[in-house]
Amino acid sequence: MSLRKNAIYNIILNISNVLFPFITTPYVSRILGVENIGVVNFAIAYAAYFVLFAMLGIPTYGMRVVAKCGESKEERSKVFFELFSIVTICSLIVSIIYVISVFVVPTLYEERVFLLIAGMTVFLAPLNIEWYFGGRERFGMITMRSLVVKGVMLAGLFLFVRDRGDVMPYMWLQTASLLLSHIWNWGYLVKNEIKKCSIKSLNIRLHVKPMLLLFSSSIAISIYTMLDTLMLGFLSNYTEVGYYTSAMKISRLIMPIVVAMSPVVFVRVAALKEQGDFDAIKEVLKGSFSYMYTIAVPVTFGIIVIAPRFVPLFFGEEFIPSTLSLQILSLLILIIGTNNVYGPQLIQGMGYDKLFLKGVLVGTVLNFTLNMILIKPFGSVGASVASVLSETVVAIVMYLFSLRILKLHYDKKTMIAPWVAIIPMFVVSMLVNNFMKVHDVTYLLIVISSSVFFYVAIMYFVFKNQVIVSVIDGVLSKFRIIKK
Repeated sequence: MSLRKNAIYNIILNISNVLFPFITTPYVSRILGVENIGVVNFAIAYAAYFVLFAMLGIPTYGMRVVAKCGESKEERSKVFFELFSIVTICSLIVSIIYVISVFVVPTLYEERVFLLIAGMTVFLAPLNIEWYFGGRERFGMITMRSLVVKGVMLAGLFLFVRDRGDVMPYMWLQTASLLLSHIWNWGYLVKNEIKKCSIKSLNIRLHVKPMLLLFSSSIAISIYTMLDTLMLGFLSNYTEVGYYTSAMKISRLIMPIVVAMSPVVFVRVAALKEQGDFDAIKEVLKGSFSYMYTIAVPVTFGIIVIAPRFVPLFFGEEFIPSTLSLQILSLLILIIGTNNVYGPQLIQGMGYDKLFLKGVLVGTVLNFTLNMILIKPFGSVGASVASVLSETVVAIVMYLFSLRILKLHYDKKTMIAPWVAIIPMFVVSMLVNNFMKVHDVTYLLIVISSSVFFYVAIMYFVFKNQVIVSVIDGVLSKFRIIKK
């Protein structure tokens, strides 16, 4: 399948990943309340750490080795069963350790019911074979499955989560949706993708060393992407966890659209490196950066502008203290977007896993240190500052490392255009705030719609931005307004 089609499917998938929480989060936040949200997110973050150990770096490694197998059904079936065997053994061991930790650590034991339900993700880790379909570039199937499962989840949410006491149904729904995704994946896999392999033909040892290297990177990354939630739970309280995770959720919601090209580009870069076509790699990465940059700049600063009005409307009055955290964390959209191009797409896509590990270790140490210093006096705001500073340092390190591998050059117009095009957003927001006494919904509609209009117009007519031009011309051509 072409890079363009894969990118479109992945963008559709990531847009759905944004729209679904935008429907469910306001409802869940108001129904469950900030403290329950904090407990739930703490449990999910704790379980996520153990899932990392269970998967042992397979999500990234598996995509790469499956992509290298090409159309050989025998070879990719052998690779699949080798990796599946590894993750099954690891999951059993890690699941036992997880359950023991819940009953031994006093803080965890107090919330054992939540943690045991969240821990189902650890036990089900072997069934998570998303990496296989990513390596096969089956983004159409992934998108269709995701849309169906989200629809089922949405219906269940409105049926079973109706008051503050429905925390357990909410967590069970998440587990059920995960299981449904796994069942769908396995049905497609067995029917279309693999065939039986002899156990004697499997060579598990072949994968251990490269997997452990990627696993080390995954653990290091997780420290500054998830540890802040756990440290808030241990060093502060679940209310601060609720504020922080709610603010982080918004930046994470937008992130999939900004980095939508990442899995597609990662697989394509790995394949092009095998062919030795470095000029093609440069073009793919330049296109990915242009897409990311065009979207990340306006979204990042748009959230900063609308946050004071957005938070009480979206989450409820109870979450107003999370406004500053949201404004700080919105910077992650641009920072992580940039890091994603140079780190996962370029450095990992080209196979330089040791360089990638060194980069994330820098962020790991810095994030842990800053969290220890900032969380106690500043709570969720301190964790937000720690996350942004850590990701900034990682992005700088990844860029410097990337220069050793492949130098990417961007024209000045590409770099400057988004900053010029977002100026009307600040002007409109200031005018509406100072001269119009309007409801939050009206404010958001005016500011967002006018900002999008001016941004797109400036990027299209003034700067001829290729991302905007291709999208608009593509839409217009569909309606035969302009010729292809």
